[in-house]
Amino acid sequence: MLETLTRLRRATGLPHRVVVDEAHYFLNRLDDPALFDRELGGYLLVTYRISDLSSDILAASEAAIVTRIEDRRQALALLTVAPGAAPSEWLAMLASLGIDEAALLPRLGETGDSVKRFRVAPRLTAHVRHRAKYADVPVRPDQEFVFTLKGRPTGRRARTVRDLLAALPALDDDVVQGHLRRGDFRRWIEGVFGDRELGGAIGRLEQGDISNARETLLRAVADRYGDPCEI
Repeated sequence: MLETLTRLRRATGLPHRVVVDEAHYFLNRLDDPALFDRELGGYLLVTYRISDLSSDILAASEAAIVTRIEDRRQALALLTVAPGAAPSEWLAMLASLGIDEAALLPRLGETGDSVKRFRVAPRLTAHVRHRAKYADVPVRPDQEFVFTLKGRPTGRRARTVRDLLAALPALDDDVVQGHLRRGDFRRWIEGVFGDRELGGAIGRLEQGDISNARETLLRAVADRYGDPCEI
């Protein structure tokens, strides 16, 4: 398909833009120039494995928009797009992005050398199923949710939303209700993941009857990420 598009663009000038989703599967090397026409440009590449893209393609990129990245390998690969950044600060910034945030990484000397951090506008259409992949975004060990009972750790921890869902069915009611009364779940979701929408739903749950807290909390997460059984 990419070869056909290249020939078509050379012959007609159309299309002006080419969007390649899951680009790491198709553009992991540049031994065939028919796949990626650097002279024509106009490509928008979508990937969650930027380290698998050809280094030549990364070097030719004018800018990149990224969401939260905690995988060190993927984060360091982005230094090709924005050379000169301090690796330690770079890793910390990418890992600190909220689930509703992104950052524009312009190439030095072209659109400025500063990273532009911004909040992503709400979707205009529902896309719950695709959002489920964020249930696996892990946090650093020092940001884990530690389940407690009367101030003492129960031995369970959660690093992802999936971990939270897996732990909830096995927890005592006193543990779940205690965390809800203190606002612990809401603060973790909002403060660590930056998911204010789910945090707001949990906040409303905290203000109501928490006697059936486990099921209500599971439903709040399901409304945001999809059916827990599918996550």
